[in-house]
Amino acid sequence: MSTIFSAALCRARKEAGFSTAYRFFYDNGGAQGIGFSYRQYLRMEEGKSLPECNKLNKLFLALRIPLFSTATHELAIAWLKTMTGKEAYAYVFSALIREQTGESALSPIHTVVKSAMEGRKYYINHEQYRAILTNPDTFICFTALSSDTGAWSADQTAKALRLSKEAADAAMKILAAVKILKRMKNGDYKCPLASKDLELPHFDATEPELQAKMLKYKNDLIALGTGEWGCGGILRADSTVLRNLYPVMMMNIPTAQAYAISRKTDRSALFYIECKVVKLRDF
Repeated sequence: MSTIFSAALCRARKEAGFSTAYRFFYDNGGAQGIGFSYRQYLRMEEGKSLPECNKLNKLFLALRIPLFSTATHELAIAWLKTMTGKEAYAYVFSALIREQTGESALSPIHTVVKSAMEGRKYYINHEQYRAILTNPDTFICFTALSSDTGAWSADQTAKALRLSKEAADAAMKILAAVKILKRMKNGDYKCPLASKDLELPHFDATEPELQAKMLKYKNDLIALGTGEWGCGGILRADSTVLRNLYPVMMMNIPTAQAYAISRKTDRSALFYIECKVVKLRDF
């Protein structure tokens, strides 16, 4: 028996790129990542159970829906309608929510980019994510080799990434153990995910230890790089209204994937691309 929330949940899960409830649950780290057992989650999709309000956060993060976006709004409203019933929602909550929540107008580029990336999405699961963040060597090996379809020996990887051969070999073995790399008969490694649009677990859905490692490894890597281009500006805006900009900015990252290549050229390099909003002062 379907409910308003279960229908919205199944739709959001499919739109996020998870074809089945099983893949969604385990690719997001299972019970630890989502906060429910697999059976509990299945009951939600079947309309037999409704998650507690304080457990919605992890579920929304696993669905990769942007905070304050139309998708978040729709799923939250579906939960509230199912919890209270349509009649109570219509008479008690609807007017209040309309006054406080505005839907963001998304540009047509969302549809274009989503269509272009269809079938290329691959979600790095939590086991793989922990392996990637084993140490700085595994992090840089993943970052580099996941963007190349060629075969790499430990010696080649070491020279390209400024590692010792021993460190490169150890890192590649760790990544191969979780199927990020595949060891070939001659001892070289290839990344079977190199042609995919890879998405890491949502930062806020991971353990504090992994969050600290990700920030450190990423910042250390960026610090050794050279700035290629930058653009910024200061504006005064209403913080609630400005949130409608966030989903539009988020599209810059998947849009950048259109420029990604998987084979070396004379001028190829690894680039870090970032979208950021910084609150300077209340004013």
